[in-house]
Amino acid sequence: MSRVKEIEGLRAYLALWVLIGHVLLESGIRHIDGLFHLAALPTRSVEVFIIVSGFVIFKLLEDGRETYRVFIMRRFLRLYPLLFV
Repeated sequence: MSRVKEIEGLRAYLALWVLIGHVLLESGIRHIDGLFHLAALPTRSVEVFIIVSGFVIFKLLEDGRETYRVFIMRRFLRLYPLLFV
């Protein structure tokens, strides 16, 4: 698959935004002004991250590098062991 650096960079920023937002929410900080207020609301970044990830998955499957069955099996084997932990 040809990589789209801009999309991968956007996913990295969104993942960081989600992480920071969840840390701020779990830390109990309730009154935040300015840019930190935006970071404390990870819902928008989660939505955009899911949309962008869907695009990446579609591009991977559309390029024909692997079949849907192989993709699902690879995801299953990557995520399923974490269920036991």
